[in-house]
Amino acid sequence: MQYLSIGYAEQSLAKHISFEINRGEKLVIAGENGRGKSTLLKTIAGLMPPLDGTFKWWHNADIGYYDQLTHKSLLETETVLEYLTRMAPSSASAERLLMMAGNFLFRNDDLDKPTNVLSGGERARLFGASIVA
Repeated sequence: MQYLSIGYAEQSLAKHISFEINRGEKLVIAGENGRGKSTLLKTIAGLMPPLDGTFKWWHNADIGYYDQLTHKSLLETETVLEYLTRMAPSSASAERLLMMAGNFLFRNDDLDKPTNVLSGGERARLFGASIVA
């Protein structure tokens, strides 16, 4: 990432951001509210365009993004399995979806549970499963 500027057309939140993340490394982004942490993550996840500068992911990188507003992607009438199916790439097999559901502790009757009755922790696990499915 080189000299990345992030924000909105009417307001730049941060300029000249430069860093490199190598495969396998972990990074913590911390700061006060309203300083651009979520905007940076949305920008490098491809959900927002940068105001300036460039960033590049390694070959075949698969980027997933989870934020506090992800719950808006839930439809009240669908089940856990229906949500995972809707959110998964079209190339994801039914076996892969069931494996991801199981890895995130959704098994048997849990797959038929309506998403509108899930607890906060269950919703977080469901979003995690949908990112890696």
